[in-house]
Amino acid sequence: MKKNLLLIILLLLLAPLSADIYDAAADKPEFTVKTLELRKSVDESYVWVYIKIPVASVELKKETTREGQMLYKSKVKFNVTASVDGKEVGKDSWKSTNLVAENLNSRLYIFDYTIIEAPSGKDISIDVQVEDLYAKKQNTLHIAKSLSEFKDLSMSQLVWATQIRDLKPEDRSNTRFISLYLNPIIDNVFFSPGYPLAYYEVYGLVPDEDDEYNYKITYSILDNTDKLFYTFIDTKEGEFLESGDIIVITSPVILDILALVSSGDYTISIEVEDLNNGAKKELREKLTKKL
Repeated sequence: MKKNLLLIILLLLLAPLSADIYDAAADKPEFTVKTLELRKSVDESYVWVYIKIPVASVELKKETTREGQMLYKSKVKFNVTASVDGKEVGKDSWKSTNLVAENLNSRLYIFDYTIIEAPSGKDISIDVQVEDLYAKKQNTLHIAKSLSEFKDLSMSQLVWATQIRDLKPEDRSNTRFISLYLNPIIDNVFFSPGYPLAYYEVYGLVPDEDDEYNYKITYSILDNTDKLFYTFIDTKEGEFLESGDIIVITSPVILDILALVSSGDYTISIEVEDLNNGAKKELREKLTKKL
C-alpha cells in the first residue's frame, strides 16, 4: 500500500491500557508507533500501525512560494515489516514529502499508517523504520506483541481521534479509516479545550428468541486516584441487526466533560453488556490532558 503526501497537523492527543504505544530509541528521527487491532474474520486480525514523527526531529529545507510565503519541507521514508512464527505476513514501504508553514511550533507532527493482516491469537513481530532522507539518518523500532482472539463477546481496541466524520474524496490518505475520515490520537495526549472521540467495534452479541438484540454500554471516567467521577449509560433494546457485530462512534455528548476537567491523567472505561445472556466485556484507556 503506497502513501501519498502526509498531512502535518496540530495533534490533540491521548494514553491506553487497551492500545499499544511504543517510542523509538532517543535518536533522530524520533517517532512513536501505536498499534490497533480490529477483527477481519473469526481467525484473522487487522493490525493498524500508526507512526507519528515530531517535525522538530527531522531536517527541513526552506522553500519560497510564488506569493513569497516561506515554507519548510521534509522528506521521509517508511519501512514496515511484520512476521508471525518466522513467516512474513506484511511488508510496506513508501516515501513522503511534507510542507510546513512558516510558523513552526513544537506540537507539529507528521503521521501515517499501514495495515497488516495476521492470524488472531498469535505472537507477531513488527519492525518500523523511519528514514530522514534530507539528514540521511534512520531509526528503527522493533515491536513484539501477542494478538487478541476475538471470540464470544469481544471488542476491538479503541481508536481515539479528535475528529470522526464521513469520508470526502479530497481527504488525504493518512486520515482515511475504513470508510471514515479520522484524525487519529496517536500518543494518547489531548489538549485543552478539546476532548477525544472513540471508534470501536463489538463482536458476538446474541439475539433473543425474537431475533432482537439488547445491550448496554457504560462509559466511566476515573481521575488519577482511580476515583470514579462520571458515568454515562447507553442502553439499546429491541434492535434488529444483520449480525451480532456493531460499530460504535461516541457522540460528543458522551465524553465532552473532558473538555471541562483540569489537566492530568484520566482513565476511561467502556463496558459492553449483552442483556440477552449477561456476557460483559470491558476496555480501559489511560488518557492525559494537557493545557
